[in-house]
Amino acid sequence: MYKALMTTDRYADAVILTKDMPIRERERFEGMVIFHVTVKAAIKDAVKIMEAVESHCR
Repeated sequence: MYKALMTTDRYADAVILTKDMPIRERERFEGMVIFHVTVKAAIKDAVKIMEAVESHCR
């Protein structure tokens, strides 16, 4: 299902990936800023993570 969502067109400047699970086909994210976070951090500190991503991409 994820292949249908990820195309060769680039819609994002950054992606947030989990450290807890392996990510297949990482080449899909070439040229993007990658933020690695744990699932626990993404749940607990979602606002802080999004603020960090937004400030980095400005």
